[in-house]
Amino acid sequence: MFTSCYTPGTISIIYSADYNNKEKLTKYDKYPFGQVKIPGNWILENYDPVNRTHFYRDSAQVYLGIGMVFCNQTPFYQKDMSDSLFLREYYEWDSKYWIEKIGASARIIEKDTINNTLLWNLKDDKNLNSFYLYGTKYHRAFYFLVSTDKWSDSEKINFLKTLYSNTEIYNCCENYY
Repeated sequence: MFTSCYTPGTISIIYSADYNNKEKLTKYDKYPFGQVKIPGNWILENYDPVNRTHFYRDSAQVYLGIGMVFCNQTPFYQKDMSDSLFLREYYEWDSKYWIEKIGASARIIEKDTINNTLLWNLKDDKNLNSFYLYGTKYHRAFYFLVSTDKWSDSEKINFLKTLYSNTEIYNCCENYY
């Protein structure tokens, strides 16, 4: 199902998400970035145009966020940044926002320099316990968020890692970055 197309600068973005009943997964496509195969049936809840993230819920009310951008589209990007430095700056930028906005605490759980990922947790003194995974592949930044009180922390972490491993890159736009 084609749901949106707009032109930020010189590259058109095409987004779609469809549930495949046979495979029991939702295919999230965001051209020219890539595709993520999400286990289960996820329904779009909203879109945040500021951070270019789509938010979904499943039937169990698990909350999922997915974002994809070129690395050079982020406010903290510097030419020739290593993937590791990019992910650290992404974490610092995003976690600082949430710490200041809602008084939450943030901690890095895992840095994976082989797969270029950074996994972190955001908590507050009420009921917020969200997990994030940031990753980079071929000049693209990926953002995954899961938040629910129905899963254990390890289930959330494993789900995020599954999403990242289920990510495919579209080969295009090499001259853009």
